[in-house]
Amino acid sequence: MAEHASPIRDIRRRLKQLRADRASWDGHWRELRDHVSPWSGNFADQGERANDGGKKADPIESAGREALRVMASGMQGGLTPRSVRWFGLKTRDPRVRDLPGAGAWLDECTQLILDILARSNFYHVQGQVYESLGLFGTAAMYVEDDFDSVVRFKFLSTGEYWIADNWKGEVDTLIRIFQVTARNVAEEFGEERCSLQTRNLARENPDQYVTLVHAVLPRPGGRPDAANPRDLPFASYYFEESASSDVSDVSDASGGAPLLRESGYRSFPFLVPRWQVRGADAYGHSPAMDALGDVKMAREMLIDVVGMVNNITHPPLQAPQGVEMSGVNMDAGTVTYVADMRQGEIKPILTTEYNVQNVQAVVREVEDKIRRAFHYDIFMMFAGDDKTMTATEIMERRQERLTQLGPVLERMQTEIFGPLINRVFERCAAAGILPPVPKGLPPGTDIEVEYTSALSQAQNLSRITDMQRFMSQLGQVA
Repeated sequence: MAEHASPIRDIRRRLKQLRADRASWDGHWRELRDHVSPWSGNFADQGERANDGGKKADPIESAGREALRVMASGMQGGLTPRSVRWFGLKTRDPRVRDLPGAGAWLDECTQLILDILARSNFYHVQGQVYESLGLFGTAAMYVEDDFDSVVRFKFLSTGEYWIADNWKGEVDTLIRIFQVTARNVAEEFGEERCSLQTRNLARENPDQYVTLVHAVLPRPGGRPDAANPRDLPFASYYFEESASSDVSDVSDASGGAPLLRESGYRSFPFLVPRWQVRGADAYGHSPAMDALGDVKMAREMLIDVVGMVNNITHPPLQAPQGVEMSGVNMDAGTVTYVADMRQGEIKPILTTEYNVQNVQAVVREVEDKIRRAFHYDIFMMFAGDDKTMTATEIMERRQERLTQLGPVLERMQTEIFGPLINRVFERCAAAGILPPVPKGLPPGTDIEVEYTSALSQAQNLSRITDMQRFMSQLGQVA
């Protein structure tokens, strides 16, 4: 086989730049993690211990953590409920709409995709995506092929990947650094492609972790109809982090191949939604970023409340010197003997009267601000057991808040739901499991997605109501 330049050097160079671009976000993300959800994120490459199960939640302030949990649960119930048909395939082409069997075919395709999602781990992973969006403003999910379930989903923790977007603002590049046991590396890629060190680990210490790099980026000149995966529009490279960047296609100095695997994808295999994107940022801004100041304030105020209560229930005391040697027993029902009662009484040093109720009221106001930042009132309607609320009922209760959420919901459709449905449809076609295409259906028919979940419908209804109100006001002016 002819030797050619390994892409590892170029990927390392690209990763160095992406690290620099993301550096300003890292400290902020860790601060969000520490104050709101200590188990989230993976910053092992920055010196933190990976898979640290010893992290504990803040025992004092929990409003941010609760609001984030309700937001994630509410988005799951309001946008992608497992038990409800939350989208449908349709077409605007009148020739296709009137074609016999076309509507039924689109319905069958819709149900097939929904069934595949239900059988896979999609809904479990999607809940993690929503939580990451609320906390960090950016989330990532890998859609990989699976022989048994067509597709399988893998959540990527914030901190373990770097992204870049294209001219249109669409994320089309992702480089991930992650750890896998030596045994799993050898099983997945073949022992012959592993470095000598990894091969030895797989035999002698199979549960020892090995650090891998997975890079997916656009391939210049790639074709979606290419038979060879190395000619598809998106290039995919796996290699060990310690792999050589030297020119070689077969083996490196350690006896393994620098590249564990080179392949490709017809479409970008990662779903990378952002909550809100500002300017040219590749990463998103989150509700937790808006609430962080209030989360810190609530915590400090609650510490003050605890201090007040402690001073009330266990105040610092002053006592006569005569009891210094014998001490004072403060337990209920006990007696402390003193030589002379005239030496003075035991009493609190501080005479301050604490108004704990007033401070608690201010804390509640701050915690309400935290909940508003996470749109708690809207998502709470979907976070409980009763998810039967109609779009009209939602709009009547929270129309103004729905208007604020509009851009976020639209971004969910363009950055995760649309690409998700398209990729599953693509994999179904590749596996040959789509329903038979109706006769006369034009090749390349434009198929659209209609979102039918309660929250999506409420947003559409709110948009229509706003337009009707605007037209009414315009008519009055005219």
